[in-house]
This record gives sequence, structure tokens and C-alpha cells, in this order.
Amino acid sequence: MMFRFAVLFLILCLASCTSPAPIISVAMLSDENAAYSRTMPLLTKPAPATLPPGAFSEATSVKSLATPIRRVAPQGTPLPVRPAGWTTFISRTLNLVLDYPADWSVQESSERITFKSPQGGWIQLSVSSATSLDTTPDDLPNYYCKSNTNVNGIQIQNCLDTLSRTRTANFMFPSSRKTAQRFVLSTSVKAPYSSIFESMLASVRPAF
Repeated sequence: MMFRFAVLFLILCLASCTSPAPIISVAMLSDENAAYSRTMPLLTKPAPATLPPGAFSEATSVKSLATPIRRVAPQGTPLPVRPAGWTTFISRTLNLVLDYPADWSVQESSERITFKSPQGGWIQLSVSSATSLDTTPDDLPNYYCKSNTNVNGIQIQNCLDTLSRTRTANFMFPSSRKTAQRFVLSTSVKAPYSSIFESMLASVRPAF
């Protein structure tokens, strides 16, 4: 009898020491999920913005407003303008006009026109029947040429011969003649005749 009471006492002690596992109902979980979904807003990806008809996007407007780069062909530097106080030489036979210092003399012949200074300097003008300005000798290392356009729009090929120390300038006028004429202006490389030479080239122009 005592043995049965001891066994029953042990069973009751063991039952009181252990706690039963909590039972979570499906209804409870569903109620909590519903409450969580009501309190937290849904994160959705916004739809892409659309432009009204006829509107331009930013990239299109920037591209359309961009100023295009215009390439400009290089041009020759105009030669110096003639100094004040010079006089004008006119040849209707050659259809040529140029300016020269007032104290210089002019001598004309069938081959050339010579402008002489009181100090003995000279600048000569001759005529050639060549139809092109490209007369640069490529095989001469002492011959250098460059092209300029004067203030009257006349293209000039200006050359320097370092061996003979002379300067020559070739130029032509637009003409309706069958045989074009090439003019050659030449002088020695001495100051101040070099600057006078440049100023005379700046003044050459057709007479009519």
C-alpha cells in the first residue's frame, strides 16, 4: 500500500515540473499577419514619367540647342596698308594701279617699270606671259616662298632668294583676256626698301 502511494507521489511531482508547450492556432497567425499588412504600406515601383505630346526630353533639347562647330578654311594674312602721303601710278596698258613714295622717280621701258629712290634704291615691275603663280623652283634650297592676299583681294606669291639677296613677288589679276599676264615685282633685301616693297604690294590692284 505504501509502495503505491510513493509511485503516485513521484508521478505528480514529475507532472508539476514540466510545462506544456504553447499551442498557437492558425487563426492567431492569420490575425497577426492581417494586422501587419494593415500597418505597413506596400512598396511598389513607380511608373516611368511620360511627356506630353510635342514635348522634348532634356537630352533632345540640349542636343538641339548645341551650336555646331563650323570649320573655317585658313586664309592668308593681308599685307600692310600703304603709308599716307604716297602717290599713285596708273598704267592703262597693263591695267595696273599701285602706290609708291612721292619722292621716288618712275622710269618706264618696254620690258619693265623701275621705281627709284633718291638714295639709289630700286623696285622693278615686269610682266610675264605665264598663266600661273606656281613658279617656285623646288630644287633650290636658297629659295623660299609664301602666299599672301592683299587688302584688295589680290593673291601674291612672295619669294626670297637668300643667295642673291633679292625679293620677288608674283601676282595676277582676274581677267577675261585669252592670255593672262603675270606681274613680277622685285627689289634687293635692304632696309628700308623691304618695308616699302611690302607696302607697294599691298596697294596693287586692277585699273579697271
